[in-house]
Amino acid sequence: MEIELADIHTPPGNSPASSSQRKFAKDEAVLARFGKRQQLQRGFGLLSVIGLTSTLMITWESITSTLLNGLQNGGPAGLIYGYIFVWCGASLQALVMAEMASMIPLAGGPFNWVAILSPPWCKKFLSYLAGWLTVITWQAFVAGTTYVTGTSVQGLLILNYPSYDYQRWHGTLLFYAVLAFALFVNTYLGRLLPQIEPMMLLFHVMGFFGILITLVYLAPHQPAEEVFTTFLNLGDWSTTALSFFVGLITAMSSFPGLDAADHIAEEIQNAPRVIPLSIGISTLLNGSMGFAMLIALLFCMPNDIQSVMNSETYYPFMSIYTYAVGSTSGATALVDQRTHLPLYAIGITTIINLLLALINIGSSVGFDAFISLAVASYYSSFILSASVMLNKRLTTPDSDLPWGPFRLGRAGVPVTVVAIAYSVLGAFFSMWPTAVEPSAESMNYCVVVFGGVMVFSLLFWLVYGRKHYTGPVLELRN
Repeated sequence: MEIELADIHTPPGNSPASSSQRKFAKDEAVLARFGKRQQLQRGFGLLSVIGLTSTLMITWESITSTLLNGLQNGGPAGLIYGYIFVWCGASLQALVMAEMASMIPLAGGPFNWVAILSPPWCKKFLSYLAGWLTVITWQAFVAGTTYVTGTSVQGLLILNYPSYDYQRWHGTLLFYAVLAFALFVNTYLGRLLPQIEPMMLLFHVMGFFGILITLVYLAPHQPAEEVFTTFLNLGDWSTTALSFFVGLITAMSSFPGLDAADHIAEEIQNAPRVIPLSIGISTLLNGSMGFAMLIALLFCMPNDIQSVMNSETYYPFMSIYTYAVGSTSGATALVDQRTHLPLYAIGITTIINLLLALINIGSSVGFDAFISLAVASYYSSFILSASVMLNKRLTTPDSDLPWGPFRLGRAGVPVTVVAIAYSVLGAFFSMWPTAVEPSAESMNYCVVVFGGVMVFSLLFWLVYGRKHYTGPVLELRN
């Protein structure tokens, strides 16, 4: 359905109010092209969207808290070159998603992209599958972020109180406390999120500089050759190259979420332009901060890498902070601990995570298996949507595609192909254990959980979904 902007009534005049209404009408017209009606308030501008995306990616914070896997497989040099490799791959993903988001600025991201771009004979099933992958990704992302925050508090307790008796159920209770705070922000303060997100961006950047400057200024520094040439293969893989790829999970865990803006596309002013900008700026900003923090951590690390990996706090960065500032209190100070609202979605997410946290009481391995799904499902979702986009680009005349303001042009095919190849590689290695002969405790059960969820979704499709699922709801029809 094509609706021209002129078909939408806007009052005459050049006042700020009429200008605002004209912009709103343009957003409505874009939605109408895809059979949608405006139902949400468009309160997010470019700065607030960058704040949302950047603080969901939390790249420098993630690279800090997931350092262990990369040190074990790859070592300092592997972490650096692996990060550059992943940053390049994530940037290609960002370009492809920015183009799709500009073309189809509908809330839900891959779910809608796949539904609109797929061939008619398979669009119903593929959009269903994209929806499942997106749900898995964000549930795992919420669980993982909340879990790391809660267990980081436990790490601080170990750091400051050696007599503290570590119990997994303590981590679950801390998980609940963090989840309760997130629930408060997203419900009671939900209408203020467009104003809150720029402040979160400020704290995100200030925290980065506060820790970076302190580390670089106070800590003894490793020689450059030790940082840039030391590869480790502590997982006993057949080659150092294989160990390097297994260790990529540290860097890959630091970039999911760069497409956050497309999931709230219908709450963003001038979404076809703002979303691609926010994806690009956030990828560049967070990627730069993550790389700088990684370099600082590796240069400021003690000579005995094994002691860092065996930190009693379960987080190597706490040992690095303590070594850098020379005291536990100093290290503690450096640890940085976020009506038209989707209340049903928020409520369901909360309930799911309340139940998931119980797994940690019985087995942290089982819980780790679920949160490790974040990378595998995120990359799988991208592979699906990018493949559909590639097929559409190759089989449809340019003039028949609903291009948005941002498009890749002739670079579209090679960029998409390389981005898909990178994502397949990343999804594959995200499911590997950290060692050749893992114990029951160190095994990566991601492949089992991911496979189980996919089998369930396919069975559910055969039994119920194919009869009742219709794809994205059309609110306007020809």
